[in-house]
Amino acid sequence: MLVRVDDEVRLRVPIHNLEAIVSMGYTGASPALMQLCAERGVALAFHSENSRLLARLTPANKGNVLLRKRQYQMYDNDADSLEVSRNVILGKLGNCRTVLQRFLRDYGAEDCAFEVKTAVNHLSGIIDHARRSTSINSLRGNEGDGARRYYSVFDHLIRNQKPALSFNGRSRRPPLDRVNALLSFLYSMYDVAEHIFCNNNINRKIVYI
Repeated sequence: MLVRVDDEVRLRVPIHNLEAIVSMGYTGASPALMQLCAERGVALAFHSENSRLLARLTPANKGNVLLRKRQYQMYDNDADSLEVSRNVILGKLGNCRTVLQRFLRDYGAEDCAFEVKTAVNHLSGIIDHARRSTSINSLRGNEGDGARRYYSVFDHLIRNQKPALSFNGRSRRPPLDRVNALLSFLYSMYDVAEHIFCNNNINRKIVYI
């Protein structure tokens, strides 16, 4: 895979080292590159200059029929769906709490520590409630409550360049400040990175152009 700027080669990467190529703004991709990506199982995504996903070339899914069948069976079973959803939400809420606990470990002597500790305690309560939830809608409520509690103290986690990177709450479509723009950008990149982590291709890379 070659990256050319004004006919000058700026980057050369063996295709077998790549899991995905992300193009930011229109930089163009030759039909030969698209074919090579399709043949080698490399995802190719095109984003606008503002990081909005425009299109994506995804290699053919070889899939496991028995696995897909089992997934549909679990989807149709309320108890199985609830259990999977609960594990996902518990993982998300637990990670949020861990981030705040690390902040308290490193900056527990600061004035904002009490507010962060209060958020940790609230998250613990929400996690306990999620463990006992008996419906998907209840879990959705737990997820929303946890996100609001986490982002209510998120500004305290920003340690450098505070005036330029102040955070006053989560906003999307459009993001209303620099931190929200960064969060939205990273979330849009997550879909590409998730494919690598799920397939455990830890030796392959994502290239951003």
